[in-house]
Amino acid sequence: MKRICAALTALAILTACGSGGKGGSLPPTSGQPAAKKIGTATFTLKIPSQSTMTKLRRRFYQSQATQGVAIDWTSSNPYAPDYSAAISATCPDKLPPGVTSCGTDPVDGGTDYSFQLSIPAGTYPNFTVTTFDQAPASGGTFVVGSANELAQGQLAAPVVITAGASNTIPNLTFYGIPASVSFVPGPAQSHVTTYGGDIAVIGNAPQTFFVQATDADGFVIDSTDSGAPTVTVAEAAGDSPQHFTIAATSTAYAYTFTAKDASANATIDLSATPGGSGLAPYQTTVTIVPVQELWTSQSSGDGSDGIAGFPLYPPSYAPASVLDYANPTLVGCDGQCDWEDAALSPDGSVWVNEALSGGIYVFSPGTGSQGLVAPTSSTISLSSSQGFTIDSQGRVYVPQNSSGTIYIYSSSGSVLTSFTDADGVPSDVAVAPADAPSGMAGTIWVADSAGISVYSAYTSGEPTFVKQLSTGAPTELSFDPSGHLWVLDSESASLTEYTISSANGASIGESAATGSNIVPPGYESTFGVSAQGSTWMGAPASYSGMYSFTLSGSAIELGSSLTSVGSMNLSDVFSTMVAP
Repeated sequence: MKRICAALTALAILTACGSGGKGGSLPPTSGQPAAKKIGTATFTLKIPSQSTMTKLRRRFYQSQATQGVAIDWTSSNPYAPDYSAAISATCPDKLPPGVTSCGTDPVDGGTDYSFQLSIPAGTYPNFTVTTFDQAPASGGTFVVGSANELAQGQLAAPVVITAGASNTIPNLTFYGIPASVSFVPGPAQSHVTTYGGDIAVIGNAPQTFFVQATDADGFVIDSTDSGAPTVTVAEAAGDSPQHFTIAATSTAYAYTFTAKDASANATIDLSATPGGSGLAPYQTTVTIVPVQELWTSQSSGDGSDGIAGFPLYPPSYAPASVLDYANPTLVGCDGQCDWEDAALSPDGSVWVNEALSGGIYVFSPGTGSQGLVAPTSSTISLSSSQGFTIDSQGRVYVPQNSSGTIYIYSSSGSVLTSFTDADGVPSDVAVAPADAPSGMAGTIWVADSAGISVYSAYTSGEPTFVKQLSTGAPTELSFDPSGHLWVLDSESASLTEYTISSANGASIGESAATGSNIVPPGYESTFGVSAQGSTWMGAPASYSGMYSFTLSGSAIELGSSLTSVGSMNLSDVFSTMVAP
């Protein structure tokens, strides 16, 4: 193998120039090429300007870190000579041997060197050009395959050198050589961060990532043409059932990632394969930590009114500083809004009941640091509505205390169906999650004065009554992602966790605590349960703050008691809810 080496002192890109055709004949089938019969090989080396490499995408990719270039050919002719030359980003006063001209590129302001090399006739070369992030030692050569490689270009077909003629080398196609694959959030993705060296995705709203190959110096190989490696993203083997979705978008290299279950990390495989060079793909694995988001709604009248979201980072699962916030007064309340009940939709939006107007408002996730986007009017207008919930399909279930009716709405707020509670006085409703025990997913559980009434899952018609469970006088219900039902009984001031065996009954694997460790008698609050089993509950007025409860054997114990998180004052928390 013979090599032409060039040391670059600035950024570089290499192409061959001219319109000459490819060699039209095969190499000699027999006999040794004559060493004294000489032809020439003509090509141009382009070193682009700094501004060009910074601002533009080039058809023939070359890293901004390029410092050297090697030109190799494979030939059966042992007389093909070595050639090397030192060149710089500016034309020298004296041109190196073999360089016929040097000047400013008229397109990008870089530097163009024209070479004409003497090569024995009959040489049958396959040209390969490799760029590096450092110059070779004086008189030295590069080692193709080293860690300093940045890009490689090859001829589509070989060229046979003809004696006594100028043989113009056809254009090369350049391919970036990936040394890593970057998996980074798109612009303004405030719900993506790092945790323990892994990537953390907060909440269940889809997040955008750019997946691009990077070279040995960390520069993105961002050509949209053939120079960029092919990048693939797939769920890692053994990661089923899926706890997340990842999908390509219409934007090059952009993917959306949506967490479905915060109890399990997501593992994805990334691969970047250079084109045209036969080089092996670069492969790596990325771990995603789905982080649930705790939301509160409160009406304190002291400037803390609003809807606020806090990430729950493992292993403490204590709320971190507020990530999202929306002031509900933007929806047109006269003075203080009375925000009491809330629920989270699978798309990341927050639905909140304003008790004074009887309207349920939808706050969209917004984009990055924009936070929640306040609506201009309520999506559902229903007076005397109690705590409501949203299922995995985005349907909204709203019990109305005055009529004893449970309404089911579509995600756009239109009524799908309704049914009358068997006891007639519903106070809250919960829908069993998709990961609940077999036969239970989607079933509807209604808290009323007789206990808990269980109904069949909604399909298209009116849900049917299944069974009445005698569980005291429950006022609030909430399922955790595993299908355990948590029940707040305001009369006995108890919080109970039920292990449900099937849709037809409750096996009360009961873990309960009562008295001051939970709430005062008569207290009602919508609460949320994390995938890790911690239950978060807010308290209004003199019981100011937010409380957590954890399951410990056969007891539920009081955990954290918070009156503020970061700069957020938790004075009148009416609702807490945790992203699925």
